[in-house]
Formats: sequence, structure tokens, C-alpha cells
Amino acid sequence: MTSRCGAFQHELLDRISRQDEAIHHCKNAVRLQPAFAPAHNNLGIVLSQEGKPEEAIAEFRAALDLDPDLAEAYQNRGAVLGRQGKFKEALAPVASALRLNPDYADARRNLALAHYQLGSALARDRKPAAALAHWRQALQLNRDWPALLNALAWTLATNPDAGLRNGSEAVQLAQRACARSAQPAHFDTLAAAYAEAGRFPEAVKAGEKAMALTDVSQTNCIATFRSRLSLYQSGKPYHEPQ
Repeated sequence: MTSRCGAFQHELLDRISRQDEAIHHCKNAVRLQPAFAPAHNNLGIVLSQEGKPEEAIAEFRAALDLDPDLAEAYQNRGAVLGRQGKFKEALAPVASALRLNPDYADARRNLALAHYQLGSALARDRKPAAALAHWRQALQLNRDWPALLNALAWTLATNPDAGLRNGSEAVQLAQRACARSAQPAHFDTLAAAYAEAGRFPEAVKAGEKAMALTDVSQTNCIATFRSRLSLYQSGKPYHEPQ
């Protein structure tokens, strides 16, 4: 036990030493070339890795003041804001990075993530129309993300507002989610989508599949799935309460 603790402490101190050295080198680079935007960007990256988001954002801002076309600084600034839970604020800088470099994979991924997370927050605040709008934008950036497909399908199938529901679209989205990730919750969503579309035999099969995939220890999930399944068996869709 002692040797393992000693090895861990050594590794931790070594890591801290390397991080401190990286910050030292990046600060020196900024001191030697204060008008060189990539130097500020690199310092921001190291500071963000050190858990100093505000300092990192200040360096990314400094980089962009020097070079407004530095896509990496926009992307890095947005990524830090996203990790802080500031999803709305993260959208503009990451979108700017993608506009400057349409092939920037990290920017595309982080812009989709920001839209998805913002949509999820709006859904929790019972603002489904706004949530759907952000999820649809995320879908344009990442069309194969199971969690995103599932969130869209669930809302389109079960929202209490009939004006927001679309059973046929929900089925298509839920089918894609299940094809990419055979999770119990995804089949539960597929069942709700089939029911909303009036396809109750298929809803029953999907609901049974959700239960079959659920671990027997997850009694609350099984009870929830069974409750919805009973609705489909009686020819009724499931809608979330108002």
C-alpha cells in the first residue's frame, strides 16, 4: 500500500511539475512575443488544463484581439465556456471558429454539444419549443448522435402540447437512435413514437424490448416501462403530464 501511495505521489508531483513548466514556457513566449496571437492561445490552453478557466478565457480574448481570424482561439474559448456550463455563451465563439474553418472537426463537435446541452437545459425548464430548436441545430452538425436523436424523438412523441408532437418524425429519429445504440431508454422512446403514430402493435414490441434490455435490478425503470406498455396494449399513446 505504501509503495503504491508513494508512486502515486511521485506521479502527481511529476505531473504538476510538467504543468508548471508548460505554463512557465507559455508565459515566456507571451512575454517575448506579446503581439503573437498563437502564443496567447497556447497559454490559454495550458491555463484551461490547469483548471483556471477565467485566466484562459482572458488569453483567448487577447489572442482574438490580435488576430480576429484565429479559429483555434474561438474554438478554445467556446470549449472552456461549455465546460463551465455557459452553453449559450459558448455558441457564438464556436460558431465563429466553424465559419472561419468549415472543416474544423472540434468546432463542429463542440457547437453540436453546446446546442444539445442548451436544449436539454431548456427542456428541464419546460421550454420544449426552444429545446427542439436547439436540438435540430445540433442534428444538422451531428446526425448520428444517439442521445440527441433520442431527446428529439421523445419530445416529438410525448410532449403534452399536441402542436409540438410529430409521431412519424419521432419514429424515424427513434429508429436511428436504436440502430446506433440499443439502450433500453431508446426502445422506450421508440415505443412512445410508434404509439403517437398510431402503430400500437409495433409500440408494444418496442416496449417489450425496452423491458427485456433492462437489468432486473432496475426495478423503477421496469415499472415505468411496464406502465407505458399497458397504455400501448390498450391502444393509447403516452404523453407527459402538463
